[in-house]
Amino acid sequence: MHAKWLPKFDRLGDPTPHARLLSNGRLTTLVTSAGTGYTAWRDTQLTGWEGSRVEDGDGTFVYLRDLDDNTVWSAGYQPIPDGQRCSARYEPGCVSLRRNLHGIESGLTVCVAPDADVEVRELTLTNRSDRPRRIEITSYLDVVLNQRAAHNAHPAFSKLFVETELVAQPECVLARRRPRSPSEAPPAMACALLGDGALQHETDRAHFLGRNRSAGRERSAACSIR
Repeated sequence: MHAKWLPKFDRLGDPTPHARLLSNGRLTTLVTSAGTGYTAWRDTQLTGWEGSRVEDGDGTFVYLRDLDDNTVWSAGYQPIPDGQRCSARYEPGCVSLRRNLHGIESGLTVCVAPDADVEVRELTLTNRSDRPRRIEITSYLDVVLNQRAAHNAHPAFSKLFVETELVAQPECVLARRRPRSPSEAPPAMACALLGDGALQHETDRAHFLGRNRSAGRERSAACSIR
């Protein structure tokens, strides 16, 4: 299909979210123009995805918080829309999301490495205000590590078998699924945040989001993560 016949990627008001697939043949990431989506390795779902046309609320999200006035927003339109648009652009191999909120212009670029099973998300921040800014960055994702059909059939039960630990060198969170037998080789994934400043990690969903809260309603919880 010629590029001119593709739907405009950054239209957020259409009935079905517009999305692009990034893949190296093994690792696949789906990204919508709102910043939602999922990541899978072959037939294993790595992160959660319900694919709801109404809520469109699942994905790997990046939250930004102003440490001086406690304002919280997201690098993509979801999970905190704030009534503001998000500019989305697709180029071969990568998706870029751009927002300009609260005096901070953010650019989030998502790509999948062609020669390794690695998803990379690069965040750039530009201060457009007239004062110095201190911005805290928090990333969030819902680990699945299971086949999609098995997870969707019993999601609460599926999550009981996911284990996490903090690895010191290199500093990252390692997640894996507990094996059901000694001969089983369960899937695993690692998540790392690189940049200046001290890191903190939280793997308890209830502690981060709070009970009966979605990723878009985590304002108070996210403010406690530094």
